[in-house]
Amino acid sequence: MADHNHFRGINLVRIFENSIVIIFPLLQSVSVNLSEDEGRIYQAVQSGNETTRKINEAVGFGITKSLRLINSLVKKGYIIKVGEGRGTKYMLPK
Repeated sequence: MADHNHFRGINLVRIFENSIVIIFPLLQSVSVNLSEDEGRIYQAVQSGNETTRKINEAVGFGITKSLRLINSLVKKGYIIKVGEGRGTKYMLPK
């Protein structure tokens, strides 16, 4: 069962004697014209999935489709490719 009181190790709910504080994480969003499949790949990378294998597990696409979409996002500049071969990782530009 997911713990909805934490986000990336940050306690989102704090209870005090006279108050309750709820912290909402600021999620980066991209308002662009990505296809639905490209958006799923982008979200997987944004969620910390850096390798092709982890991205595939997150989105459920086949390797060929994932690589095609990843390369499209790299070409468009929405994600960056670091390394080559088995050590290749993908991440968002800073």
